[in-house]
Amino acid sequence: MKISVIVSVYNRFEYVLNILRCLKTQTVKPYEVIFADDGSKESLKEFLKEELKDCTFKVKHVYQEDIGFRKCKSCNNAVLESEGDYLIFLDQDAIFPKTLLEEFLNLASKDKFSILRVLWSSDSERKEIGALIDKKADYSEFLKVINSDEKKKLKKYLFRDRYNNFRYSIKLRDRGAGLMGIGFGLYKESYQKVNGYDEDYKGWGGEDADLGLRLYKLGLKSVTFSTKQPSIHMCHPLDPTKTGDKNISMFKEKKKRIRVQSYICEYGLNNRKDEDGYLYEKI
Repeated sequence: MKISVIVSVYNRFEYVLNILRCLKTQTVKPYEVIFADDGSKESLKEFLKEELKDCTFKVKHVYQEDIGFRKCKSCNNAVLESEGDYLIFLDQDAIFPKTLLEEFLNLASKDKFSILRVLWSSDSERKEIGALIDKKADYSEFLKVINSDEKKKLKKYLFRDRYNNFRYSIKLRDRGAGLMGIGFGLYKESYQKVNGYDEDYKGWGGEDADLGLRLYKLGLKSVTFSTKQPSIHMCHPLDPTKTGDKNISMFKEKKKRIRVQSYICEYGLNNRKDEDGYLYEKI
């Protein structure tokens, strides 16, 4: 099975470098990695030039103009250029052990989508992990940096997810565990059936929950998991210009329609919201 890894990118290229290094060490290699770029100011190809030389998989770059946070459009751009059967979406600020893709593949099922839960680092922990990455330390050393309370939180989140998925299975909820963009995987055909991310969402907030709800409405179940060595979110400040003030209220309205009408969003893979297009290249 061909795996297409789609990485959401906006500036902070040092994080992109980290994630590419993680992908190069995987026990199961991706068929391709596609960087879905939401208008970064510098050249990603130039920044990654040295790191790309020994890649054993295809690397693609899809780029759109920066006119605000448009993750939904950017991810849809990447899917349109993808060749894989199975899609794994990752945010650029994730780092993970060498078994991540193998664990996603072991969970892959036509009637499910998989949601990755991670440890969330503080800013000081991020800096310490960054120094360890530069020293090419073993991944186990990164985990020693994370506060033990965060590891307890991860266990609680996974327990909550199992509970919510159980309630969904007996029809006490309209959805199971919440989808988060930091990491999730599904068959491309499922993503296509719901018309991908809803491009009505601009600015951060609501877009992942909306996609998850439509996948549940399609009839899929979810499985949430943590990698055996937990994956880590690298802390970064929020960009106040990228929040979507109207997104939460829009999600509430869309949720009502999804429940009674359709899991297919109006603006997505097959009906683009914005007409500015995108640039594509193999790098």
